[in-house]
Amino acid sequence: MTARTDPKKSVQIAIAGSGLTALVMARALAETGYQVIIFPAESDLAPPPDSRTTTINAAGQRMLDCLGLWQALPKNPTSINPTPINPAPISRIRLAEGSPQRGGWSLDFGDGSSPMAYTAENSALLSACQQQLAGESRVLQAASPLADISWQAGRPVLRDRSGQGWLPDLLVACDGRDSPARRAAGLKIWDRPAGQTALVGRLRLGLPHQDTAWQRFLPGGPLALMPLPENQAAMVWSLPPKEAERLAAGSHQDFETALMEAFGGELGQLRLLDRLAKWPLRPSFVPKRTHPHLILAGDAAHALHPLAGMGFNLALSDVAVLADCLAAAGRRGLAADHASILADYEQKRVVETAALSAVTEGLNRLFSTDLLPLLPVPAKPFARAPMAARPLRARLAGIGMTLLGRSRMRTKLSDIAMGGVLARARLLEGKLPR
Repeated sequence: MTARTDPKKSVQIAIAGSGLTALVMARALAETGYQVIIFPAESDLAPPPDSRTTTINAAGQRMLDCLGLWQALPKNPTSINPTPINPAPISRIRLAEGSPQRGGWSLDFGDGSSPMAYTAENSALLSACQQQLAGESRVLQAASPLADISWQAGRPVLRDRSGQGWLPDLLVACDGRDSPARRAAGLKIWDRPAGQTALVGRLRLGLPHQDTAWQRFLPGGPLALMPLPENQAAMVWSLPPKEAERLAAGSHQDFETALMEAFGGELGQLRLLDRLAKWPLRPSFVPKRTHPHLILAGDAAHALHPLAGMGFNLALSDVAVLADCLAAAGRRGLAADHASILADYEQKRVVETAALSAVTEGLNRLFSTDLLPLLPVPAKPFARAPMAARPLRARLAGIGMTLLGRSRMRTKLSDIAMGGVLARARLLEGKLPR
């Protein structure tokens, strides 16, 4: 006997996905005047502990503040600082090519006072979004998680776990890098594994971070430390998979030894505060972000290497631009799936998406030369390589980084890092779409 299914319910916009991008998308599209439905996450699977953090640039912060999400972030005052301190501001960015023995920080931008970006915990962002949507009457919350997406007669058909069918005019896919919605529509993806695994963890610093984000481009991959409250830092270290496995399987002391060799003593002794998490890196790019009745956003459309911390910011730009496109179409009385909306979104997302995908992929491959053998702990796997062993491209890139750090282009880099330059939208300016 087959399970009974209800007739399909029509809805103007359905959002596939239950992560950060999907929740912010739902909150933003509530401002466009269209009917929006979102589906809950799978409730039978307890989410694993998530120590990851997200870097949100200044434009993204304005957007989240405008939507009421920034104010809803959990605040963690302490006895040392009674003022709310979460998220942590980033007012300076320092970059270096090679190991500490190669020299100092060759690229340094930001005025040290005005926040260019912020570091926030993923779990805090997720909690804020869920809290805001719980009281959002303009977003319909489905009672059951999304179970299936298919394409019938050229249109997406959704079915939730209860068997209820949904027929949206427009499906907005925020369902991750392996997007079922994208696969169902047959859209192609350019997928090139980075050959690296990211080690993610939280550190206690021996010296103040001074609201600075630090990044070293090392032979095995970039190492980034992002400031957190209470003189902590979020670490993302990209390494060849075998090296990542070896370091993650070792003791905290062995890992800290390798970390100090790789980063140097700029921030004093670095102590690991939690278990390391491992994330295989698989950057991807979808050349066409739209299909009749479908728009891709977030990781469903692009997955960046984490070296620039721009992944979620790119997703926020997707949200902001789509909100503008839909708000403009709504004023003209157009349906949510009108071809002009898809064309407008596609055209406005080309430049930023292609630029950041190319830059992050290019920088990683330029500097990640994998020159040194994997040595057993407690040997020094990141000791200085002989100059002759370093490829010419890495040496030239290091020189270029130093020259760039002395030029007026630093201001341009600072502007881009703050967001709202490669993509323009009202939400990124701190204004609601209209």
